[in-house]
Amino acid sequence: MKNNIRYKKTGLIGFILMLALYGATASAIGSQLDITLMRTDPDPVSAGTYFDIILKLENIGTKEAKNVSVTILLEYPFSLGPGEDAKKDYGTLEIMSPITMRYTLYVDKNAIDGLNKLAVAYTTRSGMKVTEDIAIDIESKKINLYLGGLETDPTKLTSDTDSAKLTVEIQNVGEADAQMVSSELILPDGFSPSTSYSDRYMLGTISCDSSKSAVYYIDIDKSVQEGLYPAKIFLRYKDSTGSRSEYKEKTLELDIPVMGRPDFEITSVSTSPLKIAPGDENVELKLKIKNTGSKKGESVSVRIFKKSEQPVDFDEKSDYIGTLDVGEEGYGVLKLSVDESAALKTYLLDAEIRTVYENSVLVYGRTVPLSVSFVREEIPIHEKYQQYYLPVAGLVVLYLLWRYMLPFVMHRISSTNKKDRQKIKHHVENSDELL
Repeated sequence: MKNNIRYKKTGLIGFILMLALYGATASAIGSQLDITLMRTDPDPVSAGTYFDIILKLENIGTKEAKNVSVTILLEYPFSLGPGEDAKKDYGTLEIMSPITMRYTLYVDKNAIDGLNKLAVAYTTRSGMKVTEDIAIDIESKKINLYLGGLETDPTKLTSDTDSAKLTVEIQNVGEADAQMVSSELILPDGFSPSTSYSDRYMLGTISCDSSKSAVYYIDIDKSVQEGLYPAKIFLRYKDSTGSRSEYKEKTLELDIPVMGRPDFEITSVSTSPLKIAPGDENVELKLKIKNTGSKKGESVSVRIFKKSEQPVDFDEKSDYIGTLDVGEEGYGVLKLSVDESAALKTYLLDAEIRTVYENSVLVYGRTVPLSVSFVREEIPIHEKYQQYYLPVAGLVVLYLLWRYMLPFVMHRISSTNKKDRQKIKHHVENSDELL
């Protein structure tokens, strides 16, 4: 009898436990929750910044879920934003009635790029705790260096220019500072640095959303034609945005504009007389000048500069030529004298050709050869002045006539006149006696 009662109690307790287990299971199955990531703001998330995470919480079970709470399980590299709570209560969640959850978090500045897991847990009245991993795409702050603008001095670059100044703006449009930025200008053919290291420039730190200017000095060969010439700027900088600092490199493309302009060459040099000797005076130096450029030159003139040791003196050292169109030629004529002590050799004189182009004066340095090629033969004195013999002799005769003959002639004339006057007087006196 006692055994039967014991068996009945045991069976009743087992039945009650089975009901409790069934109820718990039914509750768990009936209120199944699901957490999914809707988006992050911004996307992707930048290391070292705050961001918002938007989650969707949905009851995909068969009955309502009560006393629902969601907790953000924070681990590196994530932390809560100001005033943010890791745990939030949402009460009862009906079937197929999703809710949106928003949290403000911070990502450490040294976070690794790529997908990072964020653990999110939820609990209900049943006490069941479920944890899900949400993948957050993290991108460290980037340094983005770009070419801003180009300024040149002179404003218009032309061929055959020395020490042209290039000012290039380098912009950092990224989210992080570029440190210890150095630059090197890689030039195309026809261009060269004006001096050593004038194609390099240290910019230091370029902060995010700011810019700095690099300055270079270059020479442009006279063979360079009008057009755009591709150059490159090689940049090297320190990037400290990641977990460790590293040096990076970037190459920027730069077009150097070269404008057309008039250009001049001295195509021929001649003198009059054809051959020059020491001691020659009033020598004409004739220069034939041609516009070999791509633009018309106005108010063209030429001027000669001599060095102090050169035995040449210019009576006229400059000459105005006028306007020369492309391919047109003109002449400049200068006058000079050669010292008697000049050696027989070719002297290289410095010439300067000037023109006006687009309200600017362009100056071209050129060299003019002047050949003193022979010594004139010394003429004997009697031959040298032979041409003056007859005129001088004539003058001497005239002088002698004037000095000696003229007084004699005058005396004779005077004597003759005196006798005539006496005859006339005697005749008159005789006439008076007859009366």
